[in-house]
Amino acid sequence: MPHIKDFIADLDSKIGEEVRVCGWIKHVRDLGKIVFWRIIDTTGETQVIFKKGVVPDNLFMAAKKANLMSAAIVEGVVKEAKTKGAKEIVPSNVEIIASSSI
Repeated sequence: MPHIKDFIADLDSKIGEEVRVCGWIKHVRDLGKIVFWRIIDTTGETQVIFKKGVVPDNLFMAAKKANLMSAAIVEGVVKEAKTKGAKEIVPSNVEIIASSSI
């Protein structure tokens, strides 16, 4: 059976590992050369960090354009961090399913 996703609540035990998280973008913070997302799923919340020059340019630009509460699939490595939750994901691939305006 193929690996479908990891739950945010389980990321503490996956430091240094490649994960695939599916959730919603709760918050976007753009500091110029760094963009932070807070994403949530049904089990919790975590941070995704996009640093210019560390992640591919297409991911960095996608991070800047993301809409709040869009669904996102994030693949990347879990790192320890000095943030709420003490972990973050450095993405290698992101797929955004934009929220629709009705």
